[in-house]
Amino acid sequence: MKKLALLLLAVVSVAAVLAGVILVASPASANINNGMWINTAYKGNADPLYGIAPIVAYVAGDNATLKVAITNDTGDTIKIKGAKVKFDWAGGEYTAAAADYPATLNAGLAGEATINFTVPATSVASNTMRHGYTISVDYEKEGGFKAGTAVARQTGVLIGALRYDLGHNYIDPGSLKVYVGGIQSGAGDYTLDCINGEIYFAATAAPATGASISADYEYMAGLVGVGNGITTEFQLTNTPPGPVVSGTEKIYLATYDTTNFRYNCVAATAYSLDTETGKIKFTTAPGNAVQIMANYQYYGRWSQTPTDFVVYSTDQGAAMDVNQQLIAIDTPGVATAKSRDIMAQAAMQKCLGDQAYRAGNFVDAKTSYDKALSNVQDALKGDKDANAYNTHEPTGTLLRGIGYLIIGIAVILGVVVLFMRRPRT
Repeated sequence: MKKLALLLLAVVSVAAVLAGVILVASPASANINNGMWINTAYKGNADPLYGIAPIVAYVAGDNATLKVAITNDTGDTIKIKGAKVKFDWAGGEYTAAAADYPATLNAGLAGEATINFTVPATSVASNTMRHGYTISVDYEKEGGFKAGTAVARQTGVLIGALRYDLGHNYIDPGSLKVYVGGIQSGAGDYTLDCINGEIYFAATAAPATGASISADYEYMAGLVGVGNGITTEFQLTNTPPGPVVSGTEKIYLATYDTTNFRYNCVAATAYSLDTETGKIKFTTAPGNAVQIMANYQYYGRWSQTPTDFVVYSTDQGAAMDVNQQLIAIDTPGVATAKSRDIMAQAAMQKCLGDQAYRAGNFVDAKTSYDKALSNVQDALKGDKDANAYNTHEPTGTLLRGIGYLIIGIAVILGVVVLFMRRPRT
């Protein structure tokens, strides 16, 4: 028995250790740790209308508050540029005030953003469904995120006496600086084929034999698109995870010079840019075979896309409030037969309430829930009052019978022990 006890103790100890490991194990690092809704009308998975999936619910017209916990796992200090939640209903985009999130967040540290808004009417956000939404936090890393890649003092290949290959295609003309013998060349000393990444020196500025040639520039991932004289809207290549930083974009139109066999780039000005989606819309459609390039900075974005938000009507919220009280009470055990009868009536009313609720008859649902709650309270009150439901029932009789049996066994065992202890003669 002692060995068995030690074995059981060891098993329990190992289980406790494993349980402790499971409980304290930290989750993997995340960008947005969670989005927590507070002061909800209901939170859980027992709403009869939406199945067993967990929901968070607010009554239409109430103030909703979302706390967004974020962790900076970029390895650098970041600047938080904004936090918002966007729902699937019209006008369902709500942002955090600048005072409600940290301006900067050091590497490895956590912060919180708070978003408040008024829940719309059910005519705007239907109460017959769970709504999807996106929580997002935009941030700027030190040095910024750029669509272009910077190259410093690239030494390329001089082809002949006047043509120099930069080593990359799709060059941002505004970023290019050329050096001959360590001295920066003037803008009139060369022209750039921005598509093929080649420099053509003017005859009057030809590099001397043996002179070192290098360049600083940014090159882009590729083309945004090619004009056809009809299309005016184009999508930025490799749409960034976050919005484009307004004012940082540089859009270029490249046309092919059939005389000199090179592409000439000019900066586009007659366009609009949706910084959120990365869509460019030109006032006039770029001509046939005109190639479109872009360079820009963008914000990083962390996001989550739950589908658990529910908007209650006023009647629905009132019904669910009573239902929550029933759920909180659960199904208590009662001792007397009469109390059990009343609890059965409560269960029937709860079932009727659930049926009405699922059908959208929230007023009728509340009436049934109220009756069920009243029945439960009456049953519990009467069950505790010895003078209320003073009825012998099978449960009490069975317990008394078990008690008598135990007493009888104890008496018999006592007699046997006494008999065995009597001295033999």
